[in-house]
Amino acid sequence: MYEDLKIVLYPHPRLKKISAPVTAFDENLKALARRMFEVMRESRGVGLAAPQVGLNIRLFIINPTGKPEDDRVYVNPVLTELSNQEEEGEEGCLSLPQLNVDVFRNKTVHITAHDLEGKPFEQPKPATSLASGSTRMTISTEFF
Repeated sequence: MYEDLKIVLYPHPRLKKISAPVTAFDENLKALARRMFEVMRESRGVGLAAPQVGLNIRLFIINPTGKPEDDRVYVNPVLTELSNQEEEGEEGCLSLPQLNVDVFRNKTVHITAHDLEGKPFEQPKPATSLASGSTRMTISTEFF
């Protein structure tokens, strides 16, 4: 179904559009997420948002470690409680290949989202269930 899914490059118009909330939590959504992980890994990324593959829905995936057990899917995410403290880190974007820049991101964030079954979950500050600040940076990158 999503065999032809590929990363769209800036300045593709879909990268500038507001994404719609996901309303159907079904096998189609699960297939999309699986394929997005494949595309992300093929491109040696740590995160990928649906608009980056040409789909304007509120969905992103991350895996800052590369281990399959650390795959994370965020459907209809909302960032709240952003700290005033910032941290600098180098980031890249699969839609802007070969470009890495230092950016400032909030040091702590709180995120609420849904999983692929439609069940809500939240990640407290810092937004990580792993022992790494890279998860928080990846979430912030894919969300914005």
